[in-house]
Amino acid sequence: MKESMITLKDKKKLEMFISAMSEIFKEKLKSIFLYGSYARGDFIKGISDINILVVVEDLRVEDLIFFRKRFSKKSFKMNIKPVFFTTSFVRNSSDVFPLQWYEIKKYGICLYGMDIRDEISVSSENMKLQLEREIKQQYFAFQEALIYEKDVRSALEFAYWRMKVVQKGLSYLYPGKDFSSSHMEIIKEAMQRRRPFKIGKQLLYKLLKDHIEYLERLILLIDKGEMN
Repeated sequence: MKESMITLKDKKKLEMFISAMSEIFKEKLKSIFLYGSYARGDFIKGISDINILVVVEDLRVEDLIFFRKRFSKKSFKMNIKPVFFTTSFVRNSSDVFPLQWYEIKKYGICLYGMDIRDEISVSSENMKLQLEREIKQQYFAFQEALIYEKDVRSALEFAYWRMKVVQKGLSYLYPGKDFSSSHMEIIKEAMQRRRPFKIGKQLLYKLLKDHIEYLERLILLIDKGEMN
């Protein structure tokens, strides 16, 4: 998504947010990026967050407490979800969070300050390791949610958002391969039709079964080295 494609309503929200960040961090504020589904252009209206990365030279607990007191409620109402990183963290964490940094490099929109994305280097090997770890963690987390969550519908919705990140990463690493799944599209359509997310028991159990099987297929491909 280009900056010109940001809606007027959301542009005003972002301008208010940038003004607040300038007030809080002053000269320490280096960059503000829009990233995630809004920047990519595949957000779901009324559901997706507006993801913001705030880069500062130095980050103190007092700064975050000040943000909490002065702007956290407004941020929540505007559906803006910020994360705060220091410049040194940005430059030295691409080996730990390569998928997130690749997303920001590829789709991120610099809303304020320096565009530091050229300073970020992303290794495909690190991305493979992160994806393997993420998929296997999701497998165990989803099983746990099926056992302990009060409403497994919420577990399925959460699993959808986590898997969207994985699918994006897989498409970056293996262009031309199709990692989509019909059950993910059904979940997306159900979320768009009705909030809170509700579906009947028969369809719910089918989607739960389909998601477990989908995760198991991905794990098998990873373990056999058949992703390439």
